[in-house]
Amino acid sequence: MVYETIIGVQDLKSNLGHTDWVIIDCRFSLAEPASGEIEYRQSHIPGSYYAHLDHDLSSPIIPRVTGRHPLPDPESIVSKIRTWGCNHRSQVVVYDHSIGGIASRLWWIFRWLGHEKVAVLDGGWNAWVNAGMPVSSNIPLAKQGNFQMHRRDDLILNWQEINQIRNDP
Repeated sequence: MVYETIIGVQDLKSNLGHTDWVIIDCRFSLAEPASGEIEYRQSHIPGSYYAHLDHDLSSPIIPRVTGRHPLPDPESIVSKIRTWGCNHRSQVVVYDHSIGGIASRLWWIFRWLGHEKVAVLDGGWNAWVNAGMPVSSNIPLAKQGNFQMHRRDDLILNWQEINQIRNDP
C-alpha cells in the first residue's frame, strides 16, 4: 500500500524496518530551536532520521526580503534527502510532536520536489508513544539514496499571484 497523506501508528509499526521506508523526525520548538534534536537523540521512532526546521527545511533568512523560514534551496534539501537513503521507491513518513505543522512542511517539500509517496504520522510522536510503540536512541547511519527531484513549481504562489486571487472573487 502507498501512503500519500496520513498514516496511522499501527500501519507504520507494521512497516518498521522495511528497506524502502524512510522515517523522518521533525520535532521542533520555535521557543527552543535545539530542543527537537535533543529529544530526537534521546528517543525516536526506530530508524528515524532527523530534519531540523532551521538548518534542513529552510534557507537562511534575508532581512526585509524573506519570512522567518524561507523554502530551502532545492539542491541543498535534495542532498539532505539523499543522506536519508531516499529514492523514487521510498515510502517516506514524517512526524513531529503531534499537531503536524513541521511534519506537514516536510511533506509539502517532498511533494514540491516531485515525490508523492510521503505521509504524515497521524498524531505524531505523541500518538506513537501513547500507543506504547517501540522507541530507540540509536541514530541511523547516513545512507546514499539516489533521489531525483522533479520540481512542481506550480505548487508555489508569489505575493503578486496571491493578491490577484484576493482581488478577483
